[in-house]
Amino acid sequence: MMAIDAFKVSLNVPAVDLSLRLGRDKLLEMTQRLGVEGVKKTCSMALGDTGITPLQHTAAYAHVRQRRQADAGPTPSSSSSIPRATLIYSRERDEAERRQVISRQGRREHEPL
Repeated sequence: MMAIDAFKVSLNVPAVDLSLRLGRDKLLEMTQRLGVEGVKKTCSMALGDTGITPLQHTAAYAHVRQRRQADAGPTPSSSSSIPRATLIYSRERDEAERRQVISRQGRREHEPL
């Protein structure tokens, strides 16, 4: 099963398998590169045991989802109230310059990790 498909349906087994194969140190380094803060090196870190916010989950998922471009992905933001006809987000205005954070290493888009 591809990691992106496991993420979509919240399957834990592929996440644990990846954690065991790659090692927790590499996963911690990747979460930091994806902008997820607060992950601690624990036996159950692959299960999301450290209270990551929904905004951090969404931003990290966006990185993985856009792996074809393998760039910095969108900048996460949230709002509790939005006035009518207000421009909320503009990529050109609101995002920093994109940078490479995930190497494709010759993988095709639909190839498993």
